[in-house]
Amino acid sequence: MSGPAKSILGRLSRFHTRDADEALALLSTKDYELDLSRSDARQIVDLRINGVYLPGVYVGYYQFGAPIVARTHTARHDYWINLPLAEPIEATIGAETLICGPQRGFVSSPTLQYVVRTQGAGARVHVQITEERMNRQLTALLGAPLSEPVVFTAAIDLTKGHGRSLGNCIGLAISDLEGGDALTNNPIATGLFEECITTKLLLEHPNNYSDALHRMQKSIAPASVKRAVEYVNAELGSPLGISEIAAAARVAGRTLFKHFKDAHGASPMRYVRNARFEKVHEALLCAEQTDSVTAIALRWGFSHLGRFAVEYRQRYGEPPSQTLSRSPQQTAK
Repeated sequence: MSGPAKSILGRLSRFHTRDADEALALLSTKDYELDLSRSDARQIVDLRINGVYLPGVYVGYYQFGAPIVARTHTARHDYWINLPLAEPIEATIGAETLICGPQRGFVSSPTLQYVVRTQGAGARVHVQITEERMNRQLTALLGAPLSEPVVFTAAIDLTKGHGRSLGNCIGLAISDLEGGDALTNNPIATGLFEECITTKLLLEHPNNYSDALHRMQKSIAPASVKRAVEYVNAELGSPLGISEIAAAARVAGRTLFKHFKDAHGASPMRYVRNARFEKVHEALLCAEQTDSVTAIALRWGFSHLGRFAVEYRQRYGEPPSQTLSRSPQQTAK
C-alpha cells in the first residue's frame, strides 16, 4: 500500500467529487451523520471512494479531503477494519476512544456506534465484512450456534503479531486488485481472502468469543481427519473454506485447526495450499500444447502469479515455466 494515497485502487473508482453538498448527500445515504469541523472545510472537500464488493467483503479506499466528524448509525450490520494511511484519526467505538494512524488501525462491530474525527484528508484503506459472513465463519469455528453477536476489541496494532499479519493480508489483496481482476474473477481466490480476514480476526484478535474458541480441546478421531482430507482432495478445484472442511469432518472448526495440525503438521488451509501446488506441478508436467503457466495456476486458485512463481520455485527448485517446458506435449511444439 505504498505510493500516493490517492492512487490506491484508483482503477476501481466508485465516486469522486469536490462538491461539499454532493459529498455530504452521498454519505448520508450510507447511514453516516456528518459534520464539517472547520469553516473552510467546504472549500477543500475531495471525496474519493475506490473499491470493490466481493460476496461477503468490501475492500476499499476512502478519503473525504477535509476535516470532518462522521457518525454511524447503530443499525449497521457490518464490521469495518480501518487502516489510516497518513495523519492521525480519532475513532470512538462504543465507549472506547483511540488515536489511530499508519501503525494503529481499528475495527468496529455492529450495534456499537462509531465516530471518526479527522484533521486532514482522512485517507484510509478499509475492509467491510458483512455480519452474515462473520457469523458463518464463527459458527463453523465453534461448531455451535451463536449466543450473541461477536464484538471485537477496537484497537489493532499493525506493527507486530496478528495485527501486522492482518495488515499484510489486506495489503496483498490491494495489490491483487490494483494489478487486475484475478481476485474478483476467481471464486477460489476470493474465498481464500475472505477466509483469511475473518479467521484471523476471530482466532487472533480479542473478542467476546476468544475464551470459547481457545477453550475447545475436544479430541478428534483419526476418521474425522481422514474425512477432512478426503473432502479437500475431492474439492480442490472448488472454493474451499474452514466451514466446508469442518462440516465434512463433522467437528468444530477450532478443533479441526488444532488436531489437523497435529496430524499433518499444517493448518487445514495450508494443507489445501500444499495440495493445490501439487496439482499445479502435476498439470505442468503433463500439460497440453495450448496450456500455459498462467492458465494452470489460475485453474487451481493462484491469482497472484508473482507470489505463486516465487513459492513454486522454493518448493520445486525451478520456475514453473521450466517444469512446463519438460512436458512431452510442450517439447513436441
